[in-house]
Amino acid sequence: MRYTLHSIKALLIFALGLSLYSCTTGTSIDKNITIPEIKKKVNTNSKRITSVDAEGNIFFETPDESNSAYMTLSINKPDSLYAKFQGPFGITAGNVLVTRQNFVYFNALENIVIKGPSSPLNLGAVLRIKVNFDDLIRGLSSSMIFAGETAENSQLNINESDYLVTVYEDGIEKKYWVDASGFYITKYAEYESSKTPSLEIKYSNFIEDNGKHFPMKMEINRPDASQYVSIDLREFELNKNRLTFKLVIPKNAKIIEWD
Repeated sequence: MRYTLHSIKALLIFALGLSLYSCTTGTSIDKNITIPEIKKKVNTNSKRITSVDAEGNIFFETPDESNSAYMTLSINKPDSLYAKFQGPFGITAGNVLVTRQNFVYFNALENIVIKGPSSPLNLGAVLRIKVNFDDLIRGLSSSMIFAGETAENSQLNINESDYLVTVYEDGIEKKYWVDASGFYITKYAEYESSKTPSLEIKYSNFIEDNGKHFPMKMEINRPDASQYVSIDLREFELNKNRLTFKLVIPKNAKIIEWD
């Protein structure tokens, strides 16, 4: 089939028209929506995700090192997380089991086990980014919630395709970018004393699963500490609620206890 210059131009104009139509009509912004309504809808959707089983590539970068691995991740909200990291040729590099109280990390390459309480300092040392337990669970399961559902200490900005809710809490300015059609969080940032966020989490490439939206790409950034983590998922399952987390540790492994 031969295409003339005129027909190609017509196809391009038609395609451009379709893209503009899809961009301008895909999201309906409610100019009259209130902060409590947004918070309640986001919290309701977030609580619908009770567990996550996923696989994909993880990349992290800190001032000391940068590395990548293939990760198998299982989260059971609200109190447990298991992850396995594999290097080239499917060789297991390590795995970690984290509960609200304690964690166990097995470095398979060095045959070392590290145990201790699940403090932000300990989790940061193991996971390469400083984070508390609740933020870890909610962040990796893409189910962050608002602590309260009132308009107190909150501000709303309405954008073209999302709602920006700013919450002032304990001297920290917390910003939530909320998708206007699905009411899920696409970006979160914390600001303390500067215009640069101390913590930034971005979600993208969302897939809808029985009314629940889940991102295939996650980015966690701490600019002040030069810590960055990127996760690109290949597959995921929601709400399977598997409870078979078990670390197999060799008897000759060296065990280190952290405070």
